[in-house]
Amino acid sequence: MSLRTKFLGLISAIALTGAAYAQLTDKMERGGDFSIRIIDGSYTLSGGIGGSGSFRSSAYRFPFLPNEGLDWQLRVRDLINAIGSDYMLRFRTTILPNGDIQWDMDATPNECTTIRLSGQDYPFLLKRIWARFTMRPTAIDCQTDPHGRLGRSVTVQLDSVGGDEGNYLRLEGYFLVCQENAPFFTQGVVNSLVVRGYAGGLPKSLGNVNNDCIVDDADLLAVLFNFGGSDAATDTNSDGIVDDADLLTVLFNFGTEG
Repeated sequence: MSLRTKFLGLISAIALTGAAYAQLTDKMERGGDFSIRIIDGSYTLSGGIGGSGSFRSSAYRFPFLPNEGLDWQLRVRDLINAIGSDYMLRFRTTILPNGDIQWDMDATPNECTTIRLSGQDYPFLLKRIWARFTMRPTAIDCQTDPHGRLGRSVTVQLDSVGGDEGNYLRLEGYFLVCQENAPFFTQGVVNSLVVRGYAGGLPKSLGNVNNDCIVDDADLLAVLFNFGGSDAATDTNSDGIVDDADLLTVLFNFGTEG
């Protein structure tokens, strides 16, 4: 095999891999949201307060921001349960050359809030918080969201990759005071993160009324069978009646896979 043939074969393989990852990110966007959970990690606090331990989170559902690709946002308290802040954090998306999804966040709340330690709340001036999640999407069979947070089936699994360089959480602030005071300056570091997410699939609003991740004859027949009624499962726009609008939704998206 000539060097030129090998080179062309490599370029073709890269192109096919890129196309496959693009299909996965398209499926994620069509799904409209995703579920995510920090399965494991470890934290260290230093400065004004010291300590270390394991870091985990519950599973949450987060919608992708409208017309912003795969960007999403959450409250500080949803990311770090011990901090009682509702400040919104936005994760911005970068699709890496190998198809991995990198979400970055960097915010400066400068907010007086609380931090819970050993069951007790203490004042905490949260100055800055930043994080990165690097996730690899993989196609999976259409199935119910294993996290139990999405109201539809999913077809994409997301797993953290890249070690501590690709997945971390950092914060800076002042413990016990709500003003900058050097002796109370505190830094928090979260590493060794293991993160799992689920996405993809098709919501009912796109005509997938039977939740099987494709708009096809079964969805069309279901809408026709319930036409004129108030069946919630086939009412794609949730306006209280199965009518022309729902039928058009199915026809418009016919053949679409999630």
